[in-house]
Amino acid sequence: MKHWTIAGLALLLAAAGQPCRAESKNDPVAVGFDSIGDLQPHDWHYQALASLNQHQHCHAAVDLNGQQSISRLDAADLLNSCMQAITSPTDVQLRLMRDLAPELDQLAKREQQLTARLANLEAQTFSTTTRLNLESFWVLGGNSYSGNAINTTTNSYSIPGSSANIGLRNAITFNYDIRLNVSTSWSGKDLLYTRLRAGNFFFGSGFGSDVYNNMATLDASFGNGPFVRIDRLYYKFPIGDSISVMLGPRVRNTEILGFRPQAYDGGILDYFTLAGAPTVYNKANGAGAGFSWRQRVAKGKPYWIAAASYVAEFGEYGDPGKGGLFSANGANNINLQLGSRGSNWALVAGYRYGTCLTDSRSGTAIVMEPGTLFCNGTNAPANDASSHSIAIGGYWQPEQSGWIPSISLGLGYSNWQQSTELVGLPTKSSFVSSTQSWSAMFQWNRVGNRSGHAAGFALGQGTMASTLRTGGNPADSNYAFEWWYRFKLSDAISITPAVFYLSNPVGQRLAAQGQSLNNLGVLIQTRFLF
Repeated sequence: MKHWTIAGLALLLAAAGQPCRAESKNDPVAVGFDSIGDLQPHDWHYQALASLNQHQHCHAAVDLNGQQSISRLDAADLLNSCMQAITSPTDVQLRLMRDLAPELDQLAKREQQLTARLANLEAQTFSTTTRLNLESFWVLGGNSYSGNAINTTTNSYSIPGSSANIGLRNAITFNYDIRLNVSTSWSGKDLLYTRLRAGNFFFGSGFGSDVYNNMATLDASFGNGPFVRIDRLYYKFPIGDSISVMLGPRVRNTEILGFRPQAYDGGILDYFTLAGAPTVYNKANGAGAGFSWRQRVAKGKPYWIAAASYVAEFGEYGDPGKGGLFSANGANNINLQLGSRGSNWALVAGYRYGTCLTDSRSGTAIVMEPGTLFCNGTNAPANDASSHSIAIGGYWQPEQSGWIPSISLGLGYSNWQQSTELVGLPTKSSFVSSTQSWSAMFQWNRVGNRSGHAAGFALGQGTMASTLRTGGNPADSNYAFEWWYRFKLSDAISITPAVFYLSNPVGQRLAAQGQSLNNLGVLIQTRFLF
């Protein structure tokens, strides 16, 4: 039989005026139960509820111990809990329902209001499978410069053969990079990921993406003002136990690959997050898809990994002259990666094919200047350009953190194909035939045997021209160094003082004319995570 709706049945009985016969001298019907206030221990209703509670083991806040009175509303609450499991009420139970009908109705209305409020709150909250976290970087610091290319009167330097006159970024600055990450999973194995990002590391900040001194760009550098952008938007799901697929309108090629072959994860300069090979791990961001594969082996055993990705940096454009998927102007990046990993080591080979409009991420001015691998740029008109880049990288780290650091090594090489005629000075990117880069990175975890405290040192040469199309020898050599120490104040806050030094970061654009520029940067980076 069906369960009874307490408030509905009580109202029905009250409306029908069903008679109920008094069963004791304390029966208040004759005087009108509706006029009775609190129920006393000697009342018939009190005793009937006590008997019902004893036999049905009801669940309510009120205690019928025969020592004190209870309110009519408490009595209705007790009756409501008692009747939940009853399918066929007795005459006594029906009478209790009739006499307490107003209070039962009041409880029902309260329940309806509470249900409506809960539904409204649920409509305003995230799904239970959605996770939200906020990551914020604050960078306080400044740069100083040395070299004979500097005009101390104007506090600037000029690029020979160019009208560019660049003011030195040697003021103390305070910048931010903020990332709002939203992750949703339906199966526990898939992932819908969205990242909103904003920052004020613009061209003149000193730590932003300066085209002539790109090597000074920080890993936390993003944005050109107080504008929030969709930085990531992709869906990731498994196929079987070994393959993971990722696709979306805003996806990064290095994330599709699964990992970069380095144990050095505290890098300050963007260059030292690229496994020594910016031409392969160039962090291309756009529309694309790809997969990663991992060999299934017994826990603790080495395993093979492989991955492939395609990312069009201008995949959102409908005009094929400006972009589009698989179009000549889409800035297409095709990445492949193959290697092996153990519990504390990895060795990986990587490859990237890049069409025109793609870049080398981090390097000297001749490699990173406007017009690099342009299809129809002013520096390379009608250029049919592409690049083939390879990388070899790996790392080793001790089983237990101590005085011995993790060691990460990486090497990159890129061959550029360009059809345009040679134009301008031999310091232009249209003259570049090949590039190379490398890095060596060392990190100590649990410094002073304290969890979360870490230190690091890295050195290398950013992407630089190694051969020119004219057959000449470029003077594009450069060096980069960084030192840092991370204090972990809590799970949510860490502070990292850091120093970096760049020798000839502009490269051949200055060195070919016998000029030099060096960059010393000092900063404190604070990270908040909540």
